[in-house]
Amino acid sequence: MQRLCPRCRYAISASEDGTLCFCPHCGAAQVRLSEELLDRMESQRGELADREAAASTPVQGGVPPGDVDWRGALNCAALAGLLAFVLSALGEAVPLLALLGFFWAMSAPVVTLGIYVARFRATRIQPGFAARLGLLSGFAVLLGSTVVNVGAMLVQRLVFHHGADFDAMFNDRVHAVQSTLVQQSGAAAAPVVALLNVPEFRAGMLLSGYAIFSCGYLVFSLAGGAFAGLMRGRRPAGHGASPRM
Repeated sequence: MQRLCPRCRYAISASEDGTLCFCPHCGAAQVRLSEELLDRMESQRGELADREAAASTPVQGGVPPGDVDWRGALNCAALAGLLAFVLSALGEAVPLLALLGFFWAMSAPVVTLGIYVARFRATRIQPGFAARLGLLSGFAVLLGSTVVNVGAMLVQRLVFHHGADFDAMFNDRVHAVQSTLVQQSGAAAAPVVALLNVPEFRAGMLLSGYAIFSCGYLVFSLAGGAFAGLMRGRRPAGHGASPRM
């Protein structure tokens, strides 16, 4: 049996290994481990392998280190929706506080990602995941604020009977549009002017406007989340508590 000198890689035969403490080629000292140290080294190597295997195996109901915890991500998005609900309700009670709801809606995709990162530091943040989380938070914010707005409108109309103010404002805007169409197109605009007087068409206009606004906000939330994830991905190694954020 032969082994190599760690310095010059000279092959030391079994007989030389048993009689020499130095390499006959370069004179380097040959370190020889006892059987006890060899056994201990093998034992420590096995314990290290078992520890690494246990660390890479997800626990019951958990996720592997570095992967996305979608249950936690949904909880963070739900928190964004809850805050939007509370701020919208406060804005209905105190109109000046409506600005807080607006600022939260604009910052929710970025703040939600920050909350997730603070809670799940082992997750490797990628722009794709950040974009999806931003989209989820945007949807939750829309849902929370819509519930408050629709509820407030129903209460104002059915309980306090204040719906006439909104109807008058909307009718004034429709009449302004009709007047503009008549001035620009004359008799050719008559079918459109008549259509604007149909209550179902007016309701469709309101719903279409809200749908366009919602789609725009969801696109904004997706882009904001992706941008925040990209910025965290560019953060230098060792910056902050979480790796490769």
